[in-house]
Amino acid sequence: MKPNTSVSNNMRTYQQFLLFVLCCSFTIIANAQDKIYASALATYHHTITYTNYKESFLTAKEQQSKLIDNKAHYYWYSNNQLHATQGGFSGKLLDGPYTAIYLNGNLKEQGLFKNGLKQGIWKVWNEDGILLSQKTYQNGLPEGKYQLFAKGELQESGNYSAGKINGKVVRYIRPDSIQHILYRNGEVVQQAEYLSWIERSFKPRHRAQQ
Repeated sequence: MKPNTSVSNNMRTYQQFLLFVLCCSFTIIANAQDKIYASALATYHHTITYTNYKESFLTAKEQQSKLIDNKAHYYWYSNNQLHATQGGFSGKLLDGPYTAIYLNGNLKEQGLFKNGLKQGIWKVWNEDGILLSQKTYQNGLPEGKYQLFAKGELQESGNYSAGKINGKVVRYIRPDSIQHILYRNGEVVQQAEYLSWIERSFKPRHRAQQ
């Protein structure tokens, strides 16, 4: 009886396919491990403890050369201290997640640094864990929507453009009253107060003099 050549060829093809899949899997796993290892080597982790809070952050082992923006504040680490200077730095730039925690365990501040500059959403809390502010940063400058809070309630909201407040800002000055302020490049150009319907109803009207 002659051997079935087609079955033998199919088995050989299947074995070659399995070998190819295994080789690809090992390559992918090895590359992923290399990336994780390289990422771990690329940064240093630091923790500094103060009187009522501690902060944790990362610094890049190798600083990337880049042009300095004189408008932006750079955050850098040197001699176990965190520094912030406008338009320059003299130490290891912060690069990665930043977290400050009160000694009672509540968050104090949280955000992200990229090459020493604040990037993305940043939040600040008081010691009781109540949110105080939320801002968005781009290349170290406030950009886009921001919100300020008082006792957990929204107190002010508006927008930044290139580090300056621009457009309409809304302030909640009383529970039922708001104030609209118009900014242009950080300067107030117009403001108006809007009373609640209750205050408008009971506000005395001035009669015209006879």
